[in-house]
Amino acid sequence: MMRNFMTVGAATLMAGLFLTACTNNIESTRNLSTMGEGFSPQLAENYRELTLFEADQMYDWPDAWLFADKALAASRGMVPAPERVADWHIPENQIPGLNRARADLVSAIDAGFARQHPVQAAMAQTSFDCWIEQLEEGWQLDHIEKCRSAYESALNNWHMRQITSQVIPEFPPTPSEPVKYLKEPEASRGACVPAAQPVADQSARRFRVQFAHDSAVLDSAASETLEVGAELARSGEVDEIFVEGHADRSGASEHNLRLSMKRALAVWHQLIVRGVSPHKIWIGPRGEAMPETATVDGEKNADNRRVLVFLEAPRGGEMVSIEGCAEPFHTTDIAS
Repeated sequence: MMRNFMTVGAATLMAGLFLTACTNNIESTRNLSTMGEGFSPQLAENYRELTLFEADQMYDWPDAWLFADKALAASRGMVPAPERVADWHIPENQIPGLNRARADLVSAIDAGFARQHPVQAAMAQTSFDCWIEQLEEGWQLDHIEKCRSAYESALNNWHMRQITSQVIPEFPPTPSEPVKYLKEPEASRGACVPAAQPVADQSARRFRVQFAHDSAVLDSAASETLEVGAELARSGEVDEIFVEGHADRSGASEHNLRLSMKRALAVWHQLIVRGVSPHKIWIGPRGEAMPETATVDGEKNADNRRVLVFLEAPRGGEMVSIEGCAEPFHTTDIAS
């Protein structure tokens, strides 16, 4: 009996100490004054808001204490990491998506997101933590969606800024040339010449580079293809080059758009390394919107994980409308 009494007493004492620590942290966070516009002050303010929401509205003291601890750390200039998925009891079917989301967030922060856009970076991180915390609880579906949407909005804004501002952190700073972005794939619009001009000079060529699932890494086969393609692209017969990135439908559409951009950039970079003038090259991410092989959403497909490269020669003769074409240009695969 004494042992049981001591055990219960010790447990009660520990619970009391924990509750006191929680209360102290939460009250310290309540009175927190955040100063500055950097990443840490923004994290401190956002974690403060999460703390007070969990404490005052949800009466969720453990999670309020967690966010309070992060708010206080950030207020001291530290940068608490986003929550690890493995530390939470998350439904099994949600784990892969959350792991991808966290990896995207960490990659963006490492690439300069927090330094260049601290407000949005802090919103992305704290919204991710909110999302994972709400998913563990699993019953407030509107809260889950609100946190997830805030995370995705902040991170997607970063990725779009990367594209439109031509900041490309994934690759070495050389060659330091601007990237030209393609709104519509020129080669897919079609081109034709009058019947009087022979088509045998092959004014356009096309080759493709394949990628592994959820990857933008070029393998040895891709490198061999690019060697052949770059040799053609360096010739005076090529006036413009269109690099078009694609993805299959196995991930979220926003993720696939970013992935197709990374694939296009990988090919763009390697063409320049191989001596192709960057002033000739246009690139465009297509995401999952233009599959080569039709699939249902969520299905993996190797054919659709590709970059298409179109090499176009200066067009001779008078250009006419498609209705007036005697014969359209043909594309020729030099690698498959």
